[in-house]
Amino acid sequence: LQFGGLGGGVRGTYASKNSFANLLAMATPLAVLSLWGASARRSGQRAGRAWWGTAALLILLSAALASSSRTGIATAVLVTLLALALLAPAPERGASRWRQRRWWLPVLALALLGTALFMGGLAWVDRFDTDRLVADDAVRALTREATWQGALAFWPLGSGLGSYAWVFPRFQSPEVGYYLLDLAHNDYLQILMETGVLGLAAMMLALALMGRRVLQLFRAARGTSSWSSADRLAVACGLGLLATLLHAWVDYPFRIPANAMLAAFLLGVFLREPAPARARQHF
Repeated sequence: LQFGGLGGGVRGTYASKNSFANLLAMATPLAVLSLWGASARRSGQRAGRAWWGTAALLILLSAALASSSRTGIATAVLVTLLALALLAPAPERGASRWRQRRWWLPVLALALLGTALFMGGLAWVDRFDTDRLVADDAVRALTREATWQGALAFWPLGSGLGSYAWVFPRFQSPEVGYYLLDLAHNDYLQILMETGVLGLAAMMLALALMGRRVLQLFRAARGTSSWSSADRLAVACGLGLLATLLHAWVDYPFRIPANAMLAAFLLGVFLREPAPARARQHF
């Protein structure tokens, strides 16, 4: 386990703290689901699971903060807050107005975040300095621009899967130097450069399928007072996938096998539609 080392920050068994933090961010909504419970309403039998979910969430957030990965921290906090809000159990029937207002939701979110901040330390705060953010993104911005130029040059068939490291030097900006850049730090642009119109069509298809599923979940939430267990699981997996989709704009999570496999699993669960009631009864 790498606690510190080159570049600073905890990175577990990963070579990059960013990939490590991305894996943690994908898992945080599932910890929230365990905290709230898989079904729409909380019961006394799930109190133990709620404690385990809280402990898991604190560990994940603390490790993400200790990694000092800015994108990993930002996405982990974002999807955690969304999961706390979207997956919160509906108030029980007959509950007082005080409980129905869910005043405890922001309190719990702040308490979890505060505890994670305390456990993870504050060394990561300096990395969010505005001047440092601009300076650190300068090289990646040049790389993204060069990758876009390469995608246009090889349009419409692309340069070929796995060819980025070999063809990118042709477009590499002199300001970047003579370093070998084998990844674009933007999975979408790299896919576009390597696969051209086929990669664009695949990304658009995936986006359309995810958008369709989001609409289904939105309609299900409007039609009933709460989601079913299957829908709640889909929402948790969708939020975990969202962390990687955002991270892929500034890094390369889909090029890391462990992260890519987890993202593919989350996508499969998110897109899987529950079987009709009659079909469930038949089986």
